[in-house]
Amino acid sequence: MSETFANRRRHYSVMARSLFQAEELSRGSHDEDSRWPAERAHAWMKSRSWRNGCNFTPSSASNQLEFWQAETFDPETLERELDLAESIGFTSLRVFLHDLLWTHDRDGLLSRVDRFLDMTSSRGIGTLMVLFDGVWDPFPKWGTQADPRPGIHNSRWVQSPGADILRDAKRHDEMKPYAKGEVRLALQPYGRKNKRPFQHDR
Repeated sequence: MSETFANRRRHYSVMARSLFQAEELSRGSHDEDSRWPAERAHAWMKSRSWRNGCNFTPSSASNQLEFWQAETFDPETLERELDLAESIGFTSLRVFLHDLLWTHDRDGLLSRVDRFLDMTSSRGIGTLMVLFDGVWDPFPKWGTQADPRPGIHNSRWVQSPGADILRDAKRHDEMKPYAKGEVRLALQPYGRKNKRPFQHDR
């Protein structure tokens, strides 16, 4: 493992611990009654079908920002490619968000996430939203993304958060509204419009 990658992973680990420890402190002591016993968790897992899926980004997007920004969100491609996913038996997708989406267009992001979840739910596909990612371009920029570089895998993928925040512990708190906002949505029994769970399965 390279020193750069090891340092990056350590920074993400420290930032994630800090964010969620702060969330626990802000809520007071942990409510043990809210945690499922192991037997209930095992029973729930056994009741579910085997999950088949992949990491998903539409073919029209080179990274997370291009996927979710208003100007490049592409329902037509999403519908077509989700039909393909359903046709080959996929039941789960992992998709990536980005902190800049929350910073610049929170309401628009949540509206487009709702629309995407309507698409996946109607096909019986569960969705896992990923908040942070520590690989590829460390200096993400809002707005129009550069064209992909031919022959290079994930050539325009971007880190979330970028290196400027990641390497400065004093700036990690800037991620709290994004992380806590998304996590609160995921923990709600139903989605923002009380239509379905934010992370849902059939």
